[in-house]
Amino acid sequence: MLKAAMLTDDEAVAVLSAAHTFGPADEVLAQLAITAGLRLQEIADLDANDITVEHETGPLDNQGAEPDHGLARPHDQNSPKYLVRIGFGKAPRTIPVAQPASRALHTWRAVRPNRTPLLPAASTPDQVTGRWKHLLLKAGVNRTGEEESVLGAGRHRLLKYLLGLEEQGVLPYGCAGAYLGLPGADLGTLPPRWGDDVIHAIEDQPRGASTAVRAEER
Repeated sequence: MLKAAMLTDDEAVAVLSAAHTFGPADEVLAQLAITAGLRLQEIADLDANDITVEHETGPLDNQGAEPDHGLARPHDQNSPKYLVRIGFGKAPRTIPVAQPASRALHTWRAVRPNRTPLLPAASTPDQVTGRWKHLLLKAGVNRTGEEESVLGAGRHRLLKYLLGLEEQGVLPYGCAGAYLGLPGADLGTLPPRWGDDVIHAIEDQPRGASTAVRAEER
């Protein structure tokens, strides 16, 4: 079995920047893979109904109910906070995504409202794998001999970062597994707004998604 590859911070920035130049669909794919840690198959399975603005549905607590909005933290008013429902595979879950991913989804939603699948050119295993490898190539990410292992390289980077924050006590134990849909994740042990804690931790990274997007916007 091939060892799982992991994007470096510089590579993550390069992939996100490359995706931004190719257009909103590729930017959504890259943001979901890198800043939200979705599996490529989970991205391929998404349709328009799986993407909602938080105020349309209310943030979900551990039991699927809507908690007190008074606990919500401020979010970029120019781009609402999006929730992504992953309903297929072994790890169904609904997660909020960080501002860079929300901005990408907001842009794409305006171009392609309420249509399915979410990413028509990346809606099968072959298509989503092909688009991801294309972005890696254009970003200069070259891992000779690790072709299959690079498929989860963005996800593995996020996992390492979140686990590190758990070890430091910045995030409650179990947040990484719950957010990324790892086997055995127990939502019942987490505080009600754990998802917000995760996305704010993602946004606070010294390098990565926020850096890449803001650099492109300047």
